[in-house]
Amino acid sequence: MSMGLPPLQGAPIGVVGAGATGRAVARALFEIGARPIVVDTRPADAAPEGAVEGLSAVAAELHWGDPEALGRTSLVVISPGVAIGAPFLAPARAAGVEIIGEVELAYRLRPDAILVGITGTNGKSTTTALTGAMLEASGVTCQVCGNIGTPLITHMLSRAEDAVLVVELSSFQLESCSRLRVRSAALLNLSDDHCDRHPTPGEYLAAKSRIFGNQTAGDVAVLGADCRETRRLGDSLDPSRLMWFSALDRAVPGAYCEDGSLVLALPGQGPRSILRVEEMALQGAHNVRNACAAMCLASSRGATPEGMAEALRHFAAARHTFEVVGSAAGAVWVNDSKGTNVDSTLRALESCTGPVILIAGGSEKEADYRPLGPVMAARCKALVTLGETGPSIAAVGREAGLEEIHAAESMPEAVRIAASFACPGDWVLLSPASASFGLFRNYAHRGQCFVEAVHELEGFTPAGSGGV
Repeated sequence: MSMGLPPLQGAPIGVVGAGATGRAVARALFEIGARPIVVDTRPADAAPEGAVEGLSAVAAELHWGDPEALGRTSLVVISPGVAIGAPFLAPARAAGVEIIGEVELAYRLRPDAILVGITGTNGKSTTTALTGAMLEASGVTCQVCGNIGTPLITHMLSRAEDAVLVVELSSFQLESCSRLRVRSAALLNLSDDHCDRHPTPGEYLAAKSRIFGNQTAGDVAVLGADCRETRRLGDSLDPSRLMWFSALDRAVPGAYCEDGSLVLALPGQGPRSILRVEEMALQGAHNVRNACAAMCLASSRGATPEGMAEALRHFAAARHTFEVVGSAAGAVWVNDSKGTNVDSTLRALESCTGPVILIAGGSEKEADYRPLGPVMAARCKALVTLGETGPSIAAVGREAGLEEIHAAESMPEAVRIAASFACPGDWVLLSPASASFGLFRNYAHRGQCFVEAVHELEGFTPAGSGGV
C-alpha cells in the first residue's frame, strides 16, 4: 500500500545524488518496478566510489552534472545533501514535477510502518541507538536506521511486519517531507547549526518541527524541557500527546533525573525509578538527557522498565561522540569529533570533570562562536585550533582571557601540542564546533585521525584496560 505517489511501474523516477542514499533509493525503485534516472551534481570523473557499478546493477540511467533529465520524470527524489530549493532542481520545477526526499518516499511506500523518529541539534545518534537498544532488550522487534547509518528506505521495504523503525532524522531530511507521520517523535534540543542551509533560526525550527507535522491521536511528541526553544514549541502541540524529558527538573509526563536516579512518569501513572545514574554505561551530563529522551520514546512503543535499565547498563557511546579513547600523560583523551556545532562542544566541555585542553576548529558553517568564550575561560587550560574556523575560535578564547592558544596544521600536530600541556587529572577533548571538510573527508575520518594520533603517544593506555 502506497500513498500520494504517481504510478510507479515502469515510470521514470528522478533520483538526485549518486551517494549512499541515492543508490539506496535507486535500488528500492528498481525493486518495485520503477525506472530510476539518477542525476548527480558532480562530473563523471568525480563520481563517488562504487556509484557507477552500484547504479548499473539496478539499470539506472545516469547523468553527471546535467539536471535536464529531471524535467522528463514523474517524480524526483533528492538526497539529504541537496536542498529542496536548489537551483539544480530547476528543470523538475519548471515541468511541475513533485520533489520529495528519501525519507518521504520511504513513508509513502509504506505508510502503515511504525516509525519512532529523533531529531534535534545534538544527541540524535546516541538517543536513536539507545532507544533501539531499549526496545530490543524489552523483546520488541526493531531496526535502527536513517541519518545514523542505513537509509530508511532500505529497511522500509524489507522490514518485518510488526517491526518498529527507529529513525534518526536531520533537518536536511525533514525539510523535504510533507506527509511523513512519525508515531513517536522527539525534538531533543535546538541551537544554531547549518546556518549555510537554514539561514534563519525560524527556518531551522520549521524544518525540525516537521517531525510532528502529521501526528494524530495516540501518537507521542517528546520535547526537551531544558531547552527554551523546545519548551516554547510545546505550547503549539496537542498537550495530550506531549512527553517531556529533563536532567534538571521533574518532567511530567515524561522522564527526568531526581536524587541521582532516572525516573519515568508515564501519563496516568506514578513515577518509577529505572536506574541510578552511576549505573549508566554512558558518561557525561548530556547523556542523562539522551537517556531520558530514549526512555520516553521506548516506553511509548512497549519497552519495559527492566529492558530500559538493561540497555542503560550496557549501552556504549557511539563512535566519535564523547568517546573516551584512553589515557596518556595522566590525562583522559576524548574523541567528540561529531561535535560539529557550538552547542555540542559546550555540552562536551561541561561533561569533563577536570581542566581541559580543547582541540577545536574545522570548516565554516557561519556559526557564532562567542558562547564558547566564558566556558573555555572557566574550564580550559589550553586551546589548540585547526582549519579555517580556528582563528575565529582562537579570537573568542583570547577575548575571554585564555592565554595558551596554539594553531596546528594537522591532527597529529594538534595532538602533539595538546600532549605538551597534559597533566594527570586533565581532559584532552577533540570537540571541533565546526564541520570537517577541508582537512578531512567527514567527522568520522577526523575522529579516526585523532584516535590514531593519540595511540602513538608515549605511555598511551586504551580505555577499558584499567587506564581510564
